[in-house]
Amino acid sequence: MGKINYSIDLNDLPQELQSLYDFIIDDIMTEYMKYYHQNNKAAGVRLRKNTMTLKKFASNLREQVRNSLNNDNES
Repeated sequence: MGKINYSIDLNDLPQELQSLYDFIIDDIMTEYMKYYHQNNKAAGVRLRKNTMTLKKFASNLREQVRNSLNNDNES
């Protein structure tokens, strides 16, 4: 995977964060499928479990950013 140049406009952070998140998760899932088919299934299952943990973390991060921006807008 190559280097990613990505700039974020703070006014559009939730949408930009969502797009970046989707890109990262799609790339991870593609690599997971390659790994799963080339290696043993137990290692693939562990990798998938770790990917799901990453998805949950990213979802929580998006929610925190959204809440923070909403609080700033209300002030």
